[in-house]
Amino acid sequence: MSFTRICLVLSYAAGLVGSLWLGYQLRFDFAVPPEAERTFLPVFAWVIGFKLVCLWRLRQFEVLVGYFSLPDFSRLFWVLLATSFIVFGISTNLGSDYAPPRSVVLVDFSFSILGLTAIRLAFRQARTRATARTPSLPRQRARRAGIIGAGLVGPRPEVPFYVQHYTAEQDSAAAPNQIQHRPLHLRTHYRPGQGEPVAVRGSSRSAGPGAGAAGHRRH
Repeated sequence: MSFTRICLVLSYAAGLVGSLWLGYQLRFDFAVPPEAERTFLPVFAWVIGFKLVCLWRLRQFEVLVGYFSLPDFSRLFWVLLATSFIVFGISTNLGSDYAPPRSVVLVDFSFSILGLTAIRLAFRQARTRATARTPSLPRQRARRAGIIGAGLVGPRPEVPFYVQHYTAEQDSAAAPNQIQHRPLHLRTHYRPGQGEPVAVRGSSRSAGPGAGAAGHRRH
């Protein structure tokens, strides 16, 4: 568990303890009777522990502390409402010796919502300020580059293109459209000594010296 998660768990525990203690104080007008004070330790221990376990099981500690929106508040609200309902039922059936009084449970629910929401907002504000203080990398100026020499034989994998090799020894009168061609869908590579590749219409395959004459003889 990261340091941020540990701080979040400790902050939640402190907020729950404070809200439950404040609920007792408001219930008894800040004059808690001694018999209620004697139950503080066991009641606080199991109520706070139960709420923390429920928050952990429902993934309230696996959140992005830098963000807190309405859906996050809604999930937190339903978790605290469910746990308060269970504590309220235990208090109704077993009495205030084993659970907080019902009025304390209601006040505790209200203050726990406010306290945990304030904690999440504080964490978000702290993360925002930390991000703002972090120096950003300087923007690099975009550099433009141009490709020269691709011409008609520049490779375009999505469109088939057709090439034919010619040399000075071949008959210049043999027009490219008079040669039987086959489609070439892959890019071709120039080989020294076989002439420059020339784009022609129709379909063709790469050929060496004499290919033009051979194609002319086939016609």
